Amino acid sequence: MYLTHKMSGYAGQGCATHPIIEGMDARSLVLAVAFLALASSLGAQAPARHSARVVHLRIQTDRPAYRLGDSIRVRLTLRNVSDHPVRFENQSATLQARLRLYDAVGHQVEPTARGVLGRGGGPKSTLNAGGEATLLYWRSPPRQEWLNLEDWGYDLRAPGRYTIVGIPRVFGPELTPDYGTVRSNRATFTIVP
Repeated sequence: MYLTHKMSGYAGQGCATHPIIEGMDARSLVLAVAFLALASSLGAQAPARHSARVVHLRIQTDRPAYRLGDSIRVRLTLRNVSDHPVRFENQSATLQARLRLYDAVGHQVEPTARGVLGRGGGPKSTLNAGGEATLLYWRSPPRQEWLNLEDWGYDLRAPGRYTIVGIPRVFGPELTPDYGTVRSNRATFTIVP
């Protein structure tokens, strides 16, 4: 069996056999095309992209209650909840985690100051499947794991019960970022007069 194709664009011409496939049967042609497709996909494989949603944030406060004017300190830990390693750009904690505060009735509390931006551009970090990494204070020395909530612009001056949630802001060449979805626990604390 010969495969033929109609030469388009030439009025009055009928079917012609293409010289490359002349003499090939349909099965051989299908196998040849499949082999070429497989070979080309192996040579130009890009790194697998993963959603940043597999990175979650654990938030802890150093105490359950504070007096008005006390420094509120938090420890932030990134956790890979997937079954594969995740590589991302290393940055300061204030860039790598966006924190949101809510009051006792659920209203979002806006930052009262600009906050500390810190710096980015450090070496890439890798979180293995199920692995964790604590975010550290960006100035060194000393490298501290307990961070001041004021670094995110929150200077709380009203007594009450507050809840913190967070968005891990990780990105890298193998990650599709997600800067909008809360992926953390809810850490609560109280400020007393």
